[in-house]
Amino acid sequence: MWDDIGKKIKILAKVIALIGIISSVIAGIILFVNGIKLNQNWGGGNILIFSGLGTIIGGSIISWIASWFMYGFGELIEKTNKIEKNTRKNDQKYNYIVINSINLRSNPSTSDSKIIKVLSEGSNLILLEKGENTIIDGLEAPWVKVQSEDDYIGWCFSGYIKEI
Repeated sequence: MWDDIGKKIKILAKVIALIGIISSVIAGIILFVNGIKLNQNWGGGNILIFSGLGTIIGGSIISWIASWFMYGFGELIEKTNKIEKNTRKNDQKYNYIVINSINLRSNPSTSDSKIIKVLSEGSNLILLEKGENTIIDGLEAPWVKVQSEDDYIGWCFSGYIKEI
């Protein structure tokens, strides 16, 4: 419900502006028509005619301008969310680098896990958790749960990564 709230506020601003403009036009037409009828029957309906025209023009402009503030607020929230997301991403400290291309896996195992992504040499990683030691290709090292630069999370053999 609260996801993309800025976008939802901007849509709401457009809808409210549209409803305000339509309401102003309908109310203005009603005043205008009643003014014409009053002029035809008894005279003195000019005030309603001008009130109708004023309602159509003024009400539409006021609805449109008022929606700018709500739309701007939605835009502000969207931009703030983008800044927060980028700031959080930049706050993360990469503490490992891939020295040989390795597989990022769903579990700390070469046999009972699915390959999520192949991490290329030079990829930066954030260490999330250390697992059990194992021997692969003659190297003894623990499995580690890591997060890649593009936000994939999985397990890899730490014999092919190095602390930076």
